[in-house]
Amino acid sequence: TFVIEPTYGNVGIGTTAPGAKLEISNVGLTQEGLTLIKNYSGGGEGYYTASIGAIDAGVSFTGIKVSKKGSGGFSGSGNAVLDIFANGNVITRFDWDGNVGIGTTSPAGKFDVGGGILVVTSTKVGIMTTSPGSTLSVNGDVYIQGTTNINSNLTVNGTLTTNNLSL
Repeated sequence: TFVIEPTYGNVGIGTTAPGAKLEISNVGLTQEGLTLIKNYSGGGEGYYTASIGAIDAGVSFTGIKVSKKGSGGFSGSGNAVLDIFANGNVITRFDWDGNVGIGTTSPAGKFDVGGGILVVTSTKVGIMTTSPGSTLSVNGDVYIQGTTNINSNLTVNGTLTTNNLSL
């Protein structure tokens, strides 16, 4: 079904009553609702296959862009499967290696956060444990480089090894 609704100029595919400028419906069908494929036969670097979002006063894009192609094709370094934009800047990237970056467009691992992590919670946080015993519980080794300030009690259950300890 293909309809152009005359009052508002809405276009409907798979519906006779489109409620937006473009509505694609596959209710009752087994096919996907929408497939966009861009055939890159040379060139086309830096372009996205699809974009969904808005441009504020013609300046800054906010939304989602899919499948950015780089110079080495789609599977090379620096290419994006999915980028999430806010005010013209990539704020989250899912890349072709399965890495996710928040605050970075070049995630170096499966989850890479640029700018630090803030956890605000009234519950307990556990690393490598599902049953944290205190505000922060770490099950495993902890390495701290730099100055560490403890403004309360320090309890050690086990061996404490130091190279330079000031009391």
